[in-house]
Amino acid sequence: MTSLSAGDEAGTIRSDDAQSHRLVMTGEVDLAVVTRLRTLLGVGDDPVRLAAALDGVREIDMTEVTFADSSALGVIGALVLARQRTGAEPLTVIGARPTVRSVLEISGMLPLLDLR
Repeated sequence: MTSLSAGDEAGTIRSDDAQSHRLVMTGEVDLAVVTRLRTLLGVGDDPVRLAAALDGVREIDMTEVTFADSSALGVIGALVLARQRTGAEPLTVIGARPTVRSVLEISGMLPLLDLR
């Protein structure tokens, strides 16, 4: 994955240049942030194209996420499905706070992830 950063002062999604397999989310990851990411990658609303553009991502660092809405779940879900299709290990989510874990649990995604 090439270096990327999308978002605003409230929240971001960016690549971890030191670890190319890791995506870092910070702050409030909502529709505005995810729309910027999709625009930057040129993928529109297609989750398959999003996952292809983020090929190689095995981990998402959510240590600094204070809020995540269904748009953030869409990014995570696209990566989960892509990894399942290829038989890869589950997507790893690092440092999810209790509020974010709740969103993952309510959405039904929790069992599909490797939480650390």
